[in-house]
Amino acid sequence: MKMSVIQQAARLSEAKQPFVYVVILRTTGSTSRNEGAMVVQTGGLITGTIGGGDVEAYAQRQALALLTTTLTGRHIRYVVQEGHGEVDLYLLHCHSESDRASFITLGRWEEQSLFCRLGRQVELEVAILGLSAGGATVGAVHPTFLEHASAVLTAKLPALVSENNLSCSH
Repeated sequence: MKMSVIQQAARLSEAKQPFVYVVILRTTGSTSRNEGAMVVQTGGLITGTIGGGDVEAYAQRQALALLTTTLTGRHIRYVVQEGHGEVDLYLLHCHSESDRASFITLGRWEEQSLFCRLGRQVELEVAILGLSAGGATVGAVHPTFLEHASAVLTAKLPALVSENNLSCSH
């Protein structure tokens, strides 16, 4: 059975192994994908995809470099064939107890087949946020995230919210 990105992140979190969670925040123009996530482990093993090809190879290299630092995360932009498209990515270096706890909870929700939304606050302080269909939350949920995530849960359609200090892909 193929492991999902969240399941892999939860498994690595339980084992206290560092990894980088890579997610597409936004795309413009022509790109291979407009949503996706992957986990990059030490040694370069990838679970999930952000579209393959050059963008994924670039993100993998950046994630491996991030694993050698104490930085929490990094926002990067990849230009697809000059003038044709851009992919904004966020790389979250998951090595703190709060990151691990968040992914473990998200993994449990997924195991229980709870429809949920995952977000990332990337300004001021990096945080993983989550909301399940049952109303449970992960992290210090920002009211703006809660409002938008609730609407996305109801509509069951993906959305990107970027307001002030909050950037969430649902």
